Amino acid sequence: TCVTAFALGAILTLVRTGSPSIARSLDRFRLRLPITGRLELLVQREALYETLALLTSAGIAVDQALALAHDSVSNRAIAAGVASVRARVQGGMRLSEAIGRDRPARCIFADPLDGAMLRAAEFTGNYPRAFSRLAADAAGEHSHRAALLSSIVEPLTTLFVALLVGTTVLALYQPIL
Repeated sequence: TCVTAFALGAILTLVRTGSPSIARSLDRFRLRLPITGRLELLVQREALYETLALLTSAGIAVDQALALAHDSVSNRAIAAGVASVRARVQGGMRLSEAIGRDRPARCIFADPLDGAMLRAAEFTGNYPRAFSRLAADAAGEHSHRAALLSSIVEPLTTLFVALLVGTTVLALYQPIL
């Protein structure tokens, strides 16, 4: 099973570094995975929002901040959504509207809190605070989900090791008995 997992990882790495459309599809698939997909989305959102908070607090306009923050996202499907939102914002659309109308962006900014915070930021003009709050919320949810996953995986790992040790002990003592 370890060899299979390693081979699958090697194949996915080769596919990912090949065609950009295949890489984007693979990244989109990784976001849809039941447990790890949500964790990856939270990590990517946290990085994006932290970068946007820094850039907007430095006085950079939202559309330019989106262009610069595009590189802080390593998942290509999310990066495509950010680029699409940026194009709509450059076309004159408000950020909250651009997120609501764009299908790839809805995958990234699916949380209702995102839309509400961004609408409030558009009304008040305080984007840095909204982006900082969204980054903190994503970080908090990420740490909560990671702790939950750890609390599930740890007993399973212990059980697996106990079965492995038990099997080894039986294999050693079976010839003696």
